[in-house]
Amino acid sequence: MFREVYEAYCVVHGEHHTSTLNTLINLATTYRDLQENEKAVELYEKAITGRKATEGDQRVNYAMVKGMAAAAYRDLDDFEKAYAYLKESYLVIAVNHGEDNLAASNVLNSMGVLYKKWGKPDRAQDAYERALKVRTELVGEDHPDSVATRHNLAELFIEMNKPDRAKELFDLNVELMKKREE
Repeated sequence: MFREVYEAYCVVHGEHHTSTLNTLINLATTYRDLQENEKAVELYEKAITGRKATEGDQRVNYAMVKGMAAAAYRDLDDFEKAYAYLKESYLVIAVNHGEDNLAASNVLNSMGVLYKKWGKPDRAQDAYERALKVRTELVGEDHPDSVATRHNLAELFIEMNKPDRAKELFDLNVELMKKREE
């Protein structure tokens, strides 16, 4: 369905219109969800080109689509490319908007996922902890984004053979989720 909508938007608005690019990104994300990462990468790259042409390469929209493409590259085990894209994404956000915002924390969390899969647990820990600090300060420790990053960090601690630290984080998440249900 996104394919047909995308093609219609290309005809009506042109391939670099915001609505067209958003639909293209949704289509790429659908392919990624289906684990068709080569197709996802192809479409994300097209969206990156479109964002750069219409908004430049110093805008959050550009940085976020680079981050999405990085996740697809990570799933293809192209860790160097994923890292390069996440690094650029983070720098664009940090330089233009500072490091203490949700967009930067999203990139940091994605870096944690990348480093974990890449076999760099210390770097993953640092990225997750930085993301968690920002998320906790901005949206609270019980926000789903904070809970998700804390969960990622706990899973990493299990891999690092630090079960006590993992249990602390899992227990905190359970406690926070129970409070949200009340």
